[in-house]
Parts: sequence; structure tokens; C-alpha cells
Amino acid sequence: MKNEVNDKYTSYDVFLTFINKLTNKALITAILETVAVLALIDLTFGQLTGAIKSQIIVPGGAKDESDKAQEALATTMNRIGMKAWAMADDKEETDLAKQVKRPISYFTGVSKNLCLTRAGALRDVLSNNASVFTNIKPADFTEIDAKILDFKNKRNKPTNVIKDAKAAGTNMIPKYVNTMDKAILKLYGYVFGEYAEDKPEFVEAMALAKKVGHTGVHHTGISAFISEALHPELALLGVQMKIVELDISADSSITGFASISAIMPDTYHIEFSFAGYETQTLVVKLLKGRIAVMNVLMVKSV
Repeated sequence: MKNEVNDKYTSYDVFLTFINKLTNKALITAILETVAVLALIDLTFGQLTGAIKSQIIVPGGAKDESDKAQEALATTMNRIGMKAWAMADDKEETDLAKQVKRPISYFTGVSKNLCLTRAGALRDVLSNNASVFTNIKPADFTEIDAKILDFKNKRNKPTNVIKDAKAAGTNMIPKYVNTMDKAILKLYGYVFGEYAEDKPEFVEAMALAKKVGHTGVHHTGISAFISEALHPELALLGVQMKIVELDISADSSITGFASISAIMPDTYHIEFSFAGYETQTLVVKLLKGRIAVMNVLMVKSV
């Protein structure tokens, strides 16, 4: 199911690239009835994007809520700890000074549970040595306690929110896919009725885009074997292959192959880039229903 959805999404993206080309968009929007359909396609594609992202990406807002609470606690502990360190240093309490001088990363660069443990331990040091840390006031302890409590309340929230987001996304994906398919078919119907006789080439091109978008079948694409120029038998892992005009990219696998499919037939600039190697660009003409196969030799930068 996941692969089918990803195929659908990629093919919708190809269809949107086609209809949003300036010349194509002008022809389509010249038909009054298409305006509402285009708006529906844009809206639904955005909704589908959000639903798919919820399956594979930690929602930024949910993650931030917990992380921000951890960072706020770390900042407070660092600031109050530095204030305590200054007092201990003045009184030549070397051991205590070392115990309270903690960088922010001491609290953020660890697990949430360990962060709480370290914050609690530092609070205890401050509380148990009040005679040394005379500049640490009740308000400081109140702030520390408030930040610890806030972080305790929020540290597990991302897990629950992510689960809910994934469930919601999974439930809505079929609806969005169905809406996209129907809208694409309706848009094609308007275009066919208007231009079938006067602009058959345009209608045929859109028919191919509609077929790719509607079925998710990959007709046309690029496959490249990427290797080291001085050692052609040495496959390179992680080289980015990018179709410049479409801003679509794929990285080479451990076998040296990178592939992009579901591309409209056209002439494209294909860019290959990799750290430590010269970026090179090749021009490729993709034919309908064909996979263009290339051997690319990467040259090391001087």
C-alpha cells in the first residue's frame, strides 16, 4: 500500500508539472470551467502531501513542543548554574564549582530521561549547599521546578501526537487519491472537448500525463550507472542525479544505480553531483515509454 501511494504521489507531481507549465496553463485556464477544477487539484494535492508526510516524518510542531521544553530547561539550568559557579569560584569551592558549571549541551545532548536526572541532580547540589550559593534565591528554585515540571508534561507528547497524525493521515489518503483521480479526469474531459480538433498534440500530451497520474504506471524515465572515472568498475554510492527542469532527484544506491521514472517525454538537463567530484550536466531526450540508460563517470575535483 505504501509503495502504491508513493507511486500515485509521484505521478500526480508529474501531472501537476505538466499542467503548470506556462503555455499549458494558459490553454487550460482559457476554459472557464477548469478554474474550479484546478483549485480542487491544488487543494487536494496539498492535503495528500500532508497526509503522506505524516506517515514518514515526525511532525515538526509535535517534536518542537517537547524539544523546546527541554531546551528551556537546559537554558535555565545553565544560567542559574553559571550564577552559582561564579559564587563558588569566588569562595574557592572548587569541587562545587565544577558540579554546577554545566553547558546547555549537558542537558540537550542526551535522552529526555537523562536530561531530567541531570537537572534534578544539579538542583539538589544547589539546594544542599545553600550556605555556599547565597546568590541563588527562592525565585531561582521556583523557575527550575517550573521548567522541570513543564518538560515532564511534554516529553512524551510527540509520541502520542505522531501516532494520532499517522492514523489520521492513513485514513484520509484514500479519499484524497479518489478526489485527485476524479478531478484529473474531469480536467482532461474539459480540455479534450475544447482542443481535440484544434490542438491534438496538446490533448495527446495531457492524455499521457493523465494516464500516468491516474494509474501510477511509470512509462518513461532515466536509469544511470554512476562510477569513478579512473576506476569505471567502482560504483559510487550517494551521487545525486537531478532533473533540473523538474527539480526531481534520486541518489545512487550501493550498486551505483540511480533511477527516476514517471517522467513526461521531453528534453531535460540531468545534473550529477557528489562531494569531492566535479558536477556534470548531460542533456537527455526522453522518449515516450522508454527508459534512457546512461553510464556516468565522475571525475574527482582538483
